[in-house]
Amino acid sequence: MHKIKAIISGSDGTLLDSLYFIRRGQYEAVAEYMVEAGIGRFDIPSYEEYESVINQSVGGSTRDTFEKTLRRMLGKGHEKQLEKIDFNNLDRRLGPIQDRLAPLYVHPFYDLNGFLHWMGKQGLYLGLFTSGSRYHIIRNWGNALPALGYMDLFQKVGVSEDEKMHALVERVKATFGLQKFTIVTCDDTAATKPDPEGIEKTLKMLGIKPTEAIMVGDLEADIKAGKEARVLTVGISHGFSTVEELQKANADKVVHSLAELREFVESLNQ
Repeated sequence: MHKIKAIISGSDGTLLDSLYFIRRGQYEAVAEYMVEAGIGRFDIPSYEEYESVINQSVGGSTRDTFEKTLRRMLGKGHEKQLEKIDFNNLDRRLGPIQDRLAPLYVHPFYDLNGFLHWMGKQGLYLGLFTSGSRYHIIRNWGNALPALGYMDLFQKVGVSEDEKMHALVERVKATFGLQKFTIVTCDDTAATKPDPEGIEKTLKMLGIKPTEAIMVGDLEADIKAGKEARVLTVGISHGFSTVEELQKANADKVVHSLAELREFVESLNQ
């Protein structure tokens, strides 16, 4: 086996603990939208009900997550309520809600700073592939890692998303000593997970072969994308999926934390 040169990772649910942030933001958008659409108060699901279903829907775009979650929840008998929902309009109202929640509920998973410093010292490259947009990444990473000094970067006016992304990438590289760091978002691909396009593009940008990388994610869609891209797949159980779900997706390895992921990479490279 080739030496591992890079870790290709999901972002939310894998490196960033944004589970409650995603669930709460989507629920608030749904509840607000349903009230305005004239759907009766007693037909609006509770947060607990929404939370129990959204885990089965995440992985694609936020718009698709909304539709999959509500169709699973409402299903038969609620066709009239579903007809009142314009999922594109629903998705558009999510941004301001998440902007308000991000400083409160987006955090790094335990010892992400130490993990990134370790990667820098080992000379490992880092690639992120995500179904989120550049805007989401800039906001979430800025809030999760305040040491970068970019908590408000996503709100800067007169600066393009490309410029903000470049600034974030360069700051992360400098802060953690990473030789190469790249981010592929839904703005950069035609298809979202489980399509392997995002991983394949990340490999190309890092200049490495599939055999020189591992892919780590917390979703079945992550594992499927990694398999399609012919990359060693690692499921991490502190995100949206359970150990059993990641094993069912045929992950080559399942870990429970970033510390365990580090140990696994070290064992591969010894």
